[in-house]
Amino acid sequence: MPYKNILLFSFIFFQFLIISADAQNKNLKWFGMYSHPVCDGFQDVKFDEFKNFVNVYVELCPDATLSDNLKYLKKYNIKASVSLMSVLFYKSNDTTWLKRENYQALWNDFKAGITEDISGQIHSFYLFDEPLVHNLPISDLNTISAMIKNDFPDIPTLIVESGLPEYISQLPSLPYIDLLGIDIYGIDPFDYDYKTSYNQFKSTLNAKQKIILIADAWWDYQIHNFKNPTTLKDEYYRFAHSDDDIEGVFVFVWNLVKEKPFLRSLALRDLAQTANEYLDWGCEITQKCKQISNPVKVSHQVYLNDKPWSGSMTIQCIVKNNKTPVQTITVPYSVFYQQDSDRKCYYIKNGPENAYLRENYFHKNNDEIIFYYKFKK
Repeated sequence: MPYKNILLFSFIFFQFLIISADAQNKNLKWFGMYSHPVCDGFQDVKFDEFKNFVNVYVELCPDATLSDNLKYLKKYNIKASVSLMSVLFYKSNDTTWLKRENYQALWNDFKAGITEDISGQIHSFYLFDEPLVHNLPISDLNTISAMIKNDFPDIPTLIVESGLPEYISQLPSLPYIDLLGIDIYGIDPFDYDYKTSYNQFKSTLNAKQKIILIADAWWDYQIHNFKNPTTLKDEYYRFAHSDDDIEGVFVFVWNLVKEKPFLRSLALRDLAQTANEYLDWGCEITQKCKQISNPVKVSHQVYLNDKPWSGSMTIQCIVKNNKTPVQTITVPYSVFYQQDSDRKCYYIKNGPENAYLRENYFHKNNDEIIFYYKFKK
C-alpha cells in the first residue's frame, strides 16, 4: 500500500475511533428506579432519596390510591410504570402464572379510574416481570396486552424477561408490547454471554419496539462474585450509549426488603459511591438537577469490608434549621459522630473506593444524618 494511502487510512481509522469513543445515544430519555417493597407507600421505599434524579418510578402499585400517587409523582416531574401483574394475572401453582378468568371485568374497573387528568402521568403499563420464568402462557400475555393497547394506544406496554439462555431462547415476537427489557445479574453487559443473550433478544423485536436497559445495581456475595459495583455501573453506562434502540434505563434496585433471598445482599442505597454515580447519571438523562439547589443523595453509616469505617473524609456541614451552607471541614468519622447535634446534614465528598453505606446506623436524638449532593462544575 502506498505511503500516502497508509497515512490516509490511519487518519480515517483514528477519526473513527474518536467518533466511536464520543458516541452518545441521543434517544435516552427515561431514568427509572426500582424500589422495594413496591406497595407500602413512598416513605417505606426511600422515595425521597432518589425522587430528584429520576423521571420514572418503576412498578408503582395499582392500588386504591393510584390516582393520588400519580398526582403526588407529578409534583416531582415523575411518571409511573404501573404494575398490572397482580391485577390481571394470578399464581396458579408454585411454578405457573395465568391470566385471571375475569380479567376483562377487572380491567374495566381498573381503567375507569384512569381519568384524563392522570393518564399523562403513566409512563407505561408494566404487564409482567419475567413471564417465561413464571411459565405464563404467551397466549395469555398477548390477550392481555392486546386488550390494553386497544384501550390506551398511546401508553406503552412493558415487560422484562430474564436474559438467561434457557429463557431468552424461547422469547417469541410480542406484537402488542412496546417496551422490552432483559435482566441478567452479576455479569458485565459487554461480556460474551450477556451480548449473546442481548443479540438473541433483539432479534425478536420489530422496528417499532424499543428497549429499556435493566441496570444491575445491587450486590450479592454469591451472584456478583466480588465484582466492583461502580465498575459495573460504568459498563452499563457505556452499553446504554452503544445502542440507539435503548430509550431508557431502569435501575435495580434502590432498596431491598431484608428477607430471603436478600439476607446477604446490598441494595444500591447501601453502595455509597455507586449510588452517587447512578444518581449523577439520572441527572444527566433527566436534566432535573439543574432546577434543584440541594437534591438529597445517599445517607447513613459508611462500612468498609463489613466493618464501620472510621477513616478521614471531607464533609460539608449545614447548620440545622438554616439552609445556608457553612464551612467544609475534614474530620475522622469517629469525631464526626460526636459533632454537635445542631449539625444535622452532611455530604461525603471523598471516601474509600469500595466503601458502602448501611441504613439506619447513625441516629442521634432521632435525627438521621443525611448527605447532600454537590454539583460538578
